[in-house]
Amino acid sequence: MNKISYSDARRSVTDTVSTAFALILGVIGLILALFAFLPCLGWVAIVPGLLCAILAIILGAVAVKRSDDRTYGSARGALTCGCVSLVVIMGAIVYQGMILAPVMKQADAHTEEFKWTACSAVKEARKEMHPDACDAVDRVISLIDHPKEKAETVTERFLEVAPPVKREATAVLEEPKAENPGK
Repeated sequence: MNKISYSDARRSVTDTVSTAFALILGVIGLILALFAFLPCLGWVAIVPGLLCAILAIILGAVAVKRSDDRTYGSARGALTCGCVSLVVIMGAIVYQGMILAPVMKQADAHTEEFKWTACSAVKEARKEMHPDACDAVDRVISLIDHPKEKAETVTERFLEVAPPVKREATAVLEEPKAENPGK
């Protein structure tokens, strides 16, 4: 007769749990990999999906090595799901890079145009500024044009041009008037 080994039964339970956990991580990684193709959620879903896929591959490989006849299919499924989700996430990274490349190219192309528009707007505004503020505005513009040449920051110069307005209290708080208790 076959004898039941209790140590094998305990090991089988832990193998089943780790196999199920690897399969769950693989499925979550696959779902996040599909979300990674969405333009708005893509970059948010890539990192957790990548972590789930890697963990599913590691736990799936360990489960395949430890599996018996009952858990072999689930262990292979977990490993396969982790590998597929990893490949899909890599495709999503390439896809997101292809979407982002033209946007960055347009941003670089219009940076100089933006600087020119901002400087021309400042020059128009200088006509109505106080003469003492014009020098500070010129320093802010020079910091924007050549940021590495100056030790000062744009914020320091901007505060010189437009210091925060000091506000005085405009309302006077009065104590509440006591009601006449005799009435």
